[in-house]
Amino acid sequence: MNIIRLMSLLCIALVLSGCSTGPFLKPYGPIGTYSTENPACPGAENVLEIDLPRYDWLIFRVLAKESTKYQPKGTRLIAYVMPKLYKHPDSNENWSLFPSEEERALKERLISERKSQNIEISFSSSEAIVTFLDGRQSFVELPFFQKPYRYPSGKHYGNWGPEAVIAPEKLKEFTVKFPSLIIDGEEFVVPSIQFKVSESTYAPVLNC
Repeated sequence: MNIIRLMSLLCIALVLSGCSTGPFLKPYGPIGTYSTENPACPGAENVLEIDLPRYDWLIFRVLAKESTKYQPKGTRLIAYVMPKLYKHPDSNENWSLFPSEEERALKERLISERKSQNIEISFSSSEAIVTFLDGRQSFVELPFFQKPYRYPSGKHYGNWGPEAVIAPEKLKEFTVKFPSLIIDGEEFVVPSIQFKVSESTYAPVLNC
């Protein structure tokens, strides 16, 4: 066996051994786009991101996680607003890997403008209503919704937001009705999000 073929087989073995498969809880809603929990890494697209009106660089992120042997707390819900100061102004475009001077100047100007704003986000309530598959309902206190936040000057969360346990067991399906977000006095009604168990296979990057 020549060295090139041997190296190829070793690479294939590493990729196969690194594959991860669900199940995971996938969110479904009438608006939003999917992302991974850490957008810089591959993984299950188990996060629903919704752009907020008038400030599309502020993202409402929602995901749910099943209990595992490493996180045995139960089924957890994560919902919060995250600023993406670097987000491209055109939702269909991305920044170039090797930007021109013009693109660099645009990016710096956008970041400066976004950092200079003082946006208040408050909430109509701090509780979400969880409806289980059998029709039962439960009120869950959401950590992020307990007090108003200022963006981007105040403390905020990055990729990993605050968790709330919604059930001690693994849930296969449920729906969450969120309180409204109030952005500088303007109400934004968050749509109900349904979660269902789904499968995903991917090859994770070792340093993620």
